[in-house]
Amino acid sequence: MKYVDGKVYLRIGEAATIVNRTNSTIKNWYGWAEENDKVDILPEMIRIGERKDRYFLESDMDKLKNFANSIKYGSMSKFNEKLWGQRNIENKRSTEFKLNK
Repeated sequence: MKYVDGKVYLRIGEAATIVNRTNSTIKNWYGWAEENDKVDILPEMIRIGERKDRYFLESDMDKLKNFANSIKYGSMSKFNEKLWGQRNIENKRSTEFKLNK
């Protein structure tokens, strides 16, 4: 938590805890929103300090909670696929586990 000009700012980790998601998920939401011209549906993420850490106004947490509760599973699949690539999960699941001796 940080106080600037009488306003309370929360670090991204604190915001992630409030909405029960990870820092990476929140960062991905912003990447997806920028790519789809939907930045206005998320609260402003502010960079503060020498390291440019990400902060949110405490008063904006309701907007972030609303987004977290409204996004449907799979809504960002195309964005995530482009971000991480295809993982070929089916082949990994069918591979037999062997202990190296």
